[in-house]
Amino acid sequence: RVACTIQLLAFFFLTILSVHPKEAPYNWTEEQLGEPVPNYFVLPVISLVIITILNDGTIISIAYDYVEPSPIPERWNLPIVFSVATWLGLVAVMSSVMLLHMGLNSHNKGSTFEEWGMGEMTYGQVYTMMYLKVSLSDFLTVFSARVANGFATDRKPGTALLSAAVFATIISTILSLNWPFGPATKMESLTTGQAVFTWAYCIAWFLIQDLSKVGLYKLLLNFDVAGLRTELELKEKRALEMKGQTGVEGRVNQLEEALKEVKVERIEPLEREVRALRESTVDNGSARLMPSGSGSSSSMI
Repeated sequence: RVACTIQLLAFFFLTILSVHPKEAPYNWTEEQLGEPVPNYFVLPVISLVIITILNDGTIISIAYDYVEPSPIPERWNLPIVFSVATWLGLVAVMSSVMLLHMGLNSHNKGSTFEEWGMGEMTYGQVYTMMYLKVSLSDFLTVFSARVANGFATDRKPGTALLSAAVFATIISTILSLNWPFGPATKMESLTTGQAVFTWAYCIAWFLIQDLSKVGLYKLLLNFDVAGLRTELELKEKRALEMKGQTGVEGRVNQLEEALKEVKVERIEPLEREVRALRESTVDNGSARLMPSGSGSSSSMI
């Protein structure tokens, strides 16, 4: 939630301050837009509403995510939470600003889009492309943020979370390809190639985002920031102590220990009883033999 909020707020803040479509290097004109060129770039309100609704639905479903229980009571390590969330949000912001620059510059000769064969985009398509980019980045950031100190693929997502994310991304893509709210929103439908490019761009940056998150965690662990390494070592120690106490392996170990105790408790008394019986048998045999021998001697005499 923190990473997604940072992405949205920081992106709008930076674009309002630093992105001016009618100035160099973009140089958009009134003739190209058919109306006065805005002084700064900002997404239409309707796109923000859609992003918020779909994104909140995905985040709510994380309550049913697949998790592994901690061997010690969990606690919020807020310095770590906000540090990692801020980094994830800033990486997403950087990728959004770069894509916005390429989109606004697409009508100029020698632009990145021209070199990549993407062609020129209208101002309305730039709006829609950025809507799709921010929307997809929000959903992908959820998958990176849910796994601490590891890659997003290290822990499988819950069915509810995965279903919500797939549904939301499909809806966002369909809307970007067939924008239904008309020219009043100043947004225009993307071509299939533009939508595919936006998806590929988002996935590439998601991999960079996730890889950099793992690197950040290693740095935080190395310097034991906010006791992160100490807490992790405590978890590992406790996990080792608990090993063999839960699950199938734990049940087997418990039964083996119980069997050893039963053997000790039962075998020792049984051994003592056997020895006593043997001694008793020997004594009785001797007693029976002695009278018999004496009687024979007497008769002989």
